[in-house]
Order: sequence, then structure tokens, then C-alpha cells
Amino acid sequence: MTSPNWDSVVTLAFAAEQACAAAQLLNNHAIARPDALRLCYEKYVSALLQHTHFLPAVITARLDRARVKYARAAEAGISREDARILTSELMAILRMISPVLRPEAAA
Repeated sequence: MTSPNWDSVVTLAFAAEQACAAAQLLNNHAIARPDALRLCYEKYVSALLQHTHFLPAVITARLDRARVKYARAAEAGISREDARILTSELMAILRMISPVLRPEAAA
């Protein structure tokens, strides 16, 4: 058995933390959904997109498309319905990321 690449382990742990924090923020009812989305994309999704080499290409593509879609909606002004849809789409992507970033996946 080979020893783990600690840079990869640390990066995977960071990415998992970012995905988890994003999901928690999106599920937080104390903050308005458009604000939660903005914070998610600015802080967590941008961090995930910096480490896409640990994610399957299909997830990276979906995450990037969601970011572009959010940016367009934010520019135009996000309605409640837009925020609901964008949140739902991002949560679906975050659910796809979770199994990829489990510690046993890094081994």
C-alpha cells in the first residue's frame, strides 16, 4: 500500500469543507436566499473551482455552468423564484461532490 500524498489529502479535506459549508449556508433560513447564494458563490464555489483536478469533469462542468448562470442572474437581479431554482441546482451539484470527496475516495 502506498502512502497518501498529503497535499492531495489536505486539498480534498479543504474541498469537502467548502462543499459542506456551502450546503449549510444554502440551508440556513436566517439569511435571505439571494444573499446565501452570493456568499456561496463568492466564498465556497470559487474555492472549489480552484481545485477542480480532484473532481470528475462532469461535476466541474456543472459547477462552472452553475456559476455562470448565477452570475448572469445576479447581474439581472435575482428574483425569489430564480434564487429557489439556483439554490436547488447548486445543492444537486454539491450532493454529487460529497461522495467524491469522502476520505476513502482519496485512498
